[in-house]
Amino acid sequence: MLFSLLLGTAFAQDMAVAQTSYTGAVMLEPEIDITFGGYVAMDGNTQDSYAYFNGNSLYIGHQDSDGNRVDGIVEFFWFESSIDRGSDFYVAVIKARSNPAQGQELWITDWNDWATQPHPVLSVEAWTDVSRETGAFRWDWSLPFENYGIDAYGQITVGNQYGIGGGANAGADGSVMTAVTIPEGTNINGVPVNGGAGANAEIQVKGYVSHENKVQTQYNVTLYEWDVDVIGSGDMVAWDMFLNLEARAEESAYHEYYLAIQVPEGDTFMLDEINVMGNFDTSWWNPLACSQVGVSLSNIEIQPPFYNPEPEVMDVDGDGWSDNVDCDDEDPFTYPGAYDVPENGIDEDCDGFDAVNEVEEEEVVEETDTETEEGGLDDNSDDQFELDPIESEPVKGCATSSVQVGDLGALALTLFGLAAARRKED
Repeated sequence: MLFSLLLGTAFAQDMAVAQTSYTGAVMLEPEIDITFGGYVAMDGNTQDSYAYFNGNSLYIGHQDSDGNRVDGIVEFFWFESSIDRGSDFYVAVIKARSNPAQGQELWITDWNDWATQPHPVLSVEAWTDVSRETGAFRWDWSLPFENYGIDAYGQITVGNQYGIGGGANAGADGSVMTAVTIPEGTNINGVPVNGGAGANAEIQVKGYVSHENKVQTQYNVTLYEWDVDVIGSGDMVAWDMFLNLEARAEESAYHEYYLAIQVPEGDTFMLDEINVMGNFDTSWWNPLACSQVGVSLSNIEIQPPFYNPEPEVMDVDGDGWSDNVDCDDEDPFTYPGAYDVPENGIDEDCDGFDAVNEVEEEEVVEETDTETEEGGLDDNSDDQFELDPIESEPVKGCATSSVQVGDLGALALTLFGLAAARRKED
């Protein structure tokens, strides 16, 4: 049941090959949270080696005179759950690859060795001085945390997970190594497993991986038969990968390792060395012709990053608005955008004011003053009032007559007639 729960979380996301995803963790920032003192090539030829930061990833590598290469990428993560546990928890994800040059092979550990010392095709080591440091390696949670071997006659996909719970889930620590897309006929640790595109199987499982605080990767391995030997203690963790079948010796050997670290809260931690190396068979006839290629990093110092967690929010009154925006999280009728009852002393819509009743203002009609600007009366001139001279009635007043124009004409004729009659009499 535990394995099924872990497996369900391991591949919940569709991840590309060699991709890393994380949640509840912070990747350390170069030159701020993580630094390193220097590096050297395993054969002393530092001119053909490198170590530098690109983004938050540390790239390292070395190439020999035949063109055989060993490369690595190291990424450090700090878990946010550290705040709840009184310690700082880290994991270094180390991605390593041995890549033989054309015509060269990885070193094969089989009967052709003639009982010589076996050499790993890929080796990763981490060292620190626990007498100096307050922290230590958590080899028991690192991946892989114990020896294992796989015979898979085809490409196999491996997934890793590491998680550190916090708060109420402070005991939810776990690391998981699983296999998916398993070829038919695959054996894991000597036990046959079901193959097929949808098949999955446990490689190593320990504890329970926190859903909220975890780092996970997924990658492909193209080798057919290999074993990984693990050495773990508080001051040293080492993984040696041995190839047992020559059929894929011309292919690159790629693997990923999780180095878990625990440090008292706030303390820095110094890794004295991280070594990534591989071994190549440089002669078809000489069983002793082995070329060791690799690079050694020194004085890698890590410290917790600046972390400002998001404030915890609540919705006490259940109105759908959290307390960081709800101005009264104990009143379900008070929230941004709510109806604000006017003048009740409560700011229901959280705009900072209580609504007020709006008073309708009566329309004020301005009275026209009959006085002119000079204080005199309006003269009612025709410039102000245009009257029709025909149809308008004459203005009647004390200085005018009420006699019409027609009456004046008749009177004038009568007077003219009287004057003519009087002349005849004379």
